[in-house]
Amino acid sequence: VGLMEDRATLRISSQLLANWVHHGLVTESQLRSTFAEMAKVVDQQNARDNAYRPMCANLDNNIAFQAALRLVFDGRMAPNGYTEFTLHDARRKAKSLFSSRL
Repeated sequence: VGLMEDRATLRISSQLLANWVHHGLVTESQLRSTFAEMAKVVDQQNARDNAYRPMCANLDNNIAFQAALRLVFDGRMAPNGYTEFTLHDARRKAKSLFSSRL
């Protein structure tokens, strides 16, 4: 994938979007729709990666997709906008889920 964000950039992006929602510049529905569209793009970008787990098959239960939403919708409550709590929680859930399938 040619476009990846580091945690610092992710922190800025998620806080920006959290504030846009808070101030009414965009709605939660608009963001969810846009995130769903972008999930399709990410899935397409990673289609040749055998280790990649597509998001679009079930967005409501996809850990990575839900973590992305949480970064924005819970962003105003995150201490100093830190992303680590959400990312580490999602990683633990994914490891638990996928290690039980081995």
